[in-house]
Amino acid sequence: MLIWVLLTGIYYFFLLYPLIRYRAFDSIPAKRANAIVTLFVYFAVGVLIFAAISGEQFIYYWDYGGYYDRTIFIKNMYEGSALDVLKNVYETSTLSDYGTWISAVMAVPLQLTQCRFVDYIMLVYLMFALPAACSLSLLGGGYFSEKQHKYFFLGCNVLILLMPWYLQPMLEGYPGIAAFVPLICSLWIFLKSEGLYKITLADAVVLSFSFIAAALLRRYFCFYLVGFVFGGICYSFCCWRMHRQGKAELFQYAASYMKVGCISMFTLILFFPGFLQRVLFVDYAGMYVAYNNGSMLEKCRAFTDHLGMLLLLFILFAAIAVCRNYKNYIPLVLFCFVFEVVAAVCFFSVQSVGIHHYWTFLLPLLLLLMLFLSLIMADRRNIYFVICSICFFYNTIYVYFGTSMPMMNAAICQRDLYVRKNRTDLTAVGELTEYLQSIQEDKKIYCIASGSVLNNDILSKYYLPEACPLQLSAVSHVDLRDGFSEEFFTSDIVVTTEPVQVHLREQDQQVITVLQREFADEHSNISSHFEKVHTAQLADGVTVHVYLKKSGFSVEDISYLEGIYDSLYPDHLELFHDRFEEVKTKCF
Repeated sequence: MLIWVLLTGIYYFFLLYPLIRYRAFDSIPAKRANAIVTLFVYFAVGVLIFAAISGEQFIYYWDYGGYYDRTIFIKNMYEGSALDVLKNVYETSTLSDYGTWISAVMAVPLQLTQCRFVDYIMLVYLMFALPAACSLSLLGGGYFSEKQHKYFFLGCNVLILLMPWYLQPMLEGYPGIAAFVPLICSLWIFLKSEGLYKITLADAVVLSFSFIAAALLRRYFCFYLVGFVFGGICYSFCCWRMHRQGKAELFQYAASYMKVGCISMFTLILFFPGFLQRVLFVDYAGMYVAYNNGSMLEKCRAFTDHLGMLLLLFILFAAIAVCRNYKNYIPLVLFCFVFEVVAAVCFFSVQSVGIHHYWTFLLPLLLLLMLFLSLIMADRRNIYFVICSICFFYNTIYVYFGTSMPMMNAAICQRDLYVRKNRTDLTAVGELTEYLQSIQEDKKIYCIASGSVLNNDILSKYYLPEACPLQLSAVSHVDLRDGFSEEFFTSDIVVTTEPVQVHLREQDQQVITVLQREFADEHSNISSHFEKVHTAQLADGVTVHVYLKKSGFSVEDISYLEGIYDSLYPDHLELFHDRFEEVKTKCF
């Protein structure tokens, strides 16, 4: 329990620090009405989330259930040795791209539930999404205090929680919204210190730690930090110019940035050298080349489609109003614009954006939306407020429930809809896993499939929240990220599909497609060592074949596969050629 209190306390420190440091709740007028109605909004949105998720019939595999599975794993680890949890959190946060700090914070409360997927999602909502929404709304109340309406805090909470950009990835199973708490803490410090001009040493330390914490929670927020730094420099320079300050003040800005940078680098070098090494030297662009689809222009178009015309119009209105009448907010608009451009260019140069990656770009957009809300509420332009509210709620209803007004949808709405996840073949998958369990004995199972109908993670996650009884081998999915899995040669049961199951381009998943073709050919060097023992039908016309090994591989068989992959990837010997050579050394 002490380890959980430690990890949870560190996390929520980033929530409490700005609330105490800047007396955040003092910025809320009409406190009682705001509190009561805001709590009702929190409760109502929670009920809707629970109703949506509890009605799903799905196997939560890969990203859908990755952190759900990790949280159950950490929950079980707490029951053994809490020190092992601390060690696991540190090692995964430092040496892996998928740390378990989020899971360690959620694991103990999860013990109080039935450990269902819906319980996991509700914990993400209660422990991360709500505190972040509250802190950000308070930040808006403090920063836009000149133009604040008495129900501005309530309006911000409604705006944040009901916008699909905020909660939709969470409903898909992603917990990255947890990083918002430290990131919002950094925004508090940055904006309240007027672009680091008035920053204290304590604030500089907390700002540095909040950056590091966000990156440790989810790696892709490193792109956020790059955008934050460039946007922050522009914000500070704009403040310096607007206030007609001299060289001494400019030096003070620069010294503050140097102070935060030095604290961050010293902390990383001292406590997280493995993390720093991965961020600086791992070729993420090469690892995720299979996820990098389309030109920069196509990615930008997908980005704007995801946001939708409604959000862009709100932001444009706020920017025009600021430039004409509220010039003191120009630094904020510049900060958000530069942030978005820099973060997007950096991210797009590495990979395409998934639904959860949009969280990387959301906070500056929310700042601009709160600015927009403050302007129309404070100026009491009721007709504009009513029109904007109708459009906003229409977009929300369209994304979550769908509508039949195509012209309205195209004019204002975002393009990524939320679709409740339901499988029609759960019984067939269950029968397949039961059969595999009945024949496995002490044999290992290798699944040659990487699609949404079947993959090795679907076989594993079928049993959640219980432990998987199948002895599944480690499977490669993406060529230049995973390479060839040596465990294929030590597995005695092989599962394949017809047609081949991939979730990316076939040329990027030839660790799947090549092996699948070998088993589809009954006379190949590889399939001749196996006997087909079972066939099953799954959704979308996918046929599953189960093979049992009847004879071992020879050196010639390994060399045969080695030759295929050497011709495909002659420049990636460490991922393919070297691994085949190592198998030859171990086995013969």
